[in-house]
Amino acid sequence: MRVNGQRLLKQLQHLGMIGFEEGKGTSRMAYSSAYLEGAAYVKGLMEEAGLTVTEDYVGNLLGTIQGKNPDRKMIAVGSHLDSVPGGGIYDGPLGVLGAIECIRTMKEQGYFPKHTLQVIAFEEEEGNVVGGTFGSRCMTGQPLDDSVLTKMKEHGMNEQDVKDSRIDETQYAGYLELHIEQGGILEAHKKKIGIVGGIVGIVRFRTTVEGFSNHAGSTPMMLRDDAFEKTCRFVADLMDRVRAKNDTMVCTVGTISLDPGAVNVIPGRTEFVIEMRDRTMDEMYEVIDEMRRDYKEQGVTITQYLEQLETPCAPEWMDVIRTAADNLGLSRMEMFSGAGHDMMNMGKVMPSAMIFIPSKDGVSHRIEEYSSPEDIENGANVLLESLILLDQKA
Repeated sequence: MRVNGQRLLKQLQHLGMIGFEEGKGTSRMAYSSAYLEGAAYVKGLMEEAGLTVTEDYVGNLLGTIQGKNPDRKMIAVGSHLDSVPGGGIYDGPLGVLGAIECIRTMKEQGYFPKHTLQVIAFEEEEGNVVGGTFGSRCMTGQPLDDSVLTKMKEHGMNEQDVKDSRIDETQYAGYLELHIEQGGILEAHKKKIGIVGGIVGIVRFRTTVEGFSNHAGSTPMMLRDDAFEKTCRFVADLMDRVRAKNDTMVCTVGTISLDPGAVNVIPGRTEFVIEMRDRTMDEMYEVIDEMRRDYKEQGVTITQYLEQLETPCAPEWMDVIRTAADNLGLSRMEMFSGAGHDMMNMGKVMPSAMIFIPSKDGVSHRIEEYSSPEDIENGANVLLESLILLDQKA
């Protein structure tokens, strides 16, 4: 059994044009008019595939087809429909439209699943409007911080809506998600399928470096206590230590402010954010503890404000994806996801796994985002084969 790759590609391109602006990309942020138009299109595709469609109180779209055996737990599959501003057409929609194509193919080929199957189009995964992975966090009962609660009220939602969107995870066998890699690892290794071992953990720290603000012209170099110069040395040392720790940890300083921020004044203070990601949490904290110790006397303060634990994929579901790829004769490799996905919330309450396909040049969240028709079809076929293998399990 194989999906109709041309049909899937045509649907991806059609959805990608909703919110598209020439030269900029697709902007289909959650709860926008473009998003609502895109969701209506996807709802129509679900219904054409024979799915019964409902929408929960925070905007998640759920398409369900009843299985032959009501005693078997439901298998969920999906991804998100929203985009970043000026994004590509594959990030998120591939997982939703690929899942719908799998159900449609089963129907056309006369395959009647034993398990009830559910396709989920999650709302607000990107976090540009309310908060990252908002839809799947609501569905799985994950905590929401105050900023998310405030922003959702601006869009007519309240805490009761969040509670009413909570699923009963005891009714689910597990969750599968097909996604573009959004990096260049598969392409570099010339592999067709990525079997995701999990989603990395993330920690963030607000960091300040104290110096002494003074006149930029009359203060000689030997008498300066330049907070920005110390910051540069600190950040360079931090990056060196991250590279020395292991080859999977990444660290980014993507924002910084200088005080007083004048061209003719030596900076007396800097503030910046350190973000670190890795497969496990321990070694990230080891690096930060070392930095705190070694730079304490240089006016450096490091305060944590975010911890997002790593989410491992279910080994038994990873085995199913391996078998599916092998059955289709597709090369594969194991890998972790450095980006967050809705799977990290679903994986907290049920067995979950992800399938990656290559992203050309490792580019995503840009108009240039691209995965070939062959890779799209391969990924959808691995998803289909995996669903059939899971459905046939006792």
